[in-house]
Amino acid sequence: MPLAGLPGARAAGRRWIGARWLAVATVLLAAACAAGSTPAAQAPAAATGAAAPGADSGSPAAASATAPVPAQDVTVAIPAQSLSTFPIVLGQEAGIYTRHGINLSVVTMASNAAIAAVIGGSVDFATPAGSIVRAINQGAPLRVVAAVSDKSNHILVVDPTVIRDGKDLAGKTIAVNEVGGNTQLEAQAALQRFGLDRDSANYVAVLDNSQRLAALKAGAAQAAISNVPFNLVAEQMGLKVLLNFAEFYELPTAVLGASEAKLADNAPSVQRTVAATLEALRYVRDEKEPAAAAIARLYDMPPDQAAAAYDLSRDTWSATGRLSQTAYENSLDPADVSHALPLDRVVDARFLDAAH
Repeated sequence: MPLAGLPGARAAGRRWIGARWLAVATVLLAAACAAGSTPAAQAPAAATGAAAPGADSGSPAAASATAPVPAQDVTVAIPAQSLSTFPIVLGQEAGIYTRHGINLSVVTMASNAAIAAVIGGSVDFATPAGSIVRAINQGAPLRVVAAVSDKSNHILVVDPTVIRDGKDLAGKTIAVNEVGGNTQLEAQAALQRFGLDRDSANYVAVLDNSQRLAALKAGAAQAAISNVPFNLVAEQMGLKVLLNFAEFYELPTAVLGASEAKLADNAPSVQRTVAATLEALRYVRDEKEPAAAAIARLYDMPPDQAAAAYDLSRDTWSATGRLSQTAYENSLDPADVSHALPLDRVVDARFLDAAH
């Protein structure tokens, strides 16, 4: 009988894995601190926090429901500046976190180091969705408290001289980030969307976005999975965006992940951060003009291109902050799905429930 089937073995295994994660976290955190992190921005200090409607003394929002409250420093680690985490950055610039009593700092940090920093307590939240979900399934003492981007922000780019419509993908070569990884799963989902068998194309791994587009121009591939805003580069190269995965493929790319210790010891701060993030998500989806202007500034784009990038990205940003079952399953490696934790063991929904 497998170990997981023995009475008490699963709990003991989680304790062992959790201990292992803490040890790994210590090593990674030391490395991260030595390498340093780069602040993306710093919001001005806030004088008051936002009241949580309907909060009572037994809810996570209770302590943040009274005003005024002292502003609290909160650090969010992101892997890199990207449109996946753009709602957080825009919310910071727009003063949303400030109004909720949060002095927000956004820092860039590699995914593993960010997870280690959250577990170790030097960072409050981390955002790399797939890494966090898989870490939790491996025993890391973390929980997801909000989804920021819950649909794929990738696009399918093709050489229009070879691929005129989706049916033409059969038998062709698609450049993906990693064979067996999420981008190959996306390519297979695209084939099925066009009525083809998911295994009817060939795949080549090309790590860099620019190199994947170059592979199309060189004829080494006829299609590629790329990121918004690389659609702009692709179009300038004479390539064509055949499909925007945000239209149909649920795949979380950014979440707010926090340690179990923080959820237990500092629930009011978590509540304020989740409430502010939910407001930032509403703001970024509803206010195209300031959002597109910020994209133009952050990514050094002409205004029309920034507006086009916004249009392609809008539906990737979560409307509710909730991680769906489908998105959760898609964020796992295929081999892990049958052994995955239930969604309610990965997501702590108390804070979103109170914020809504």
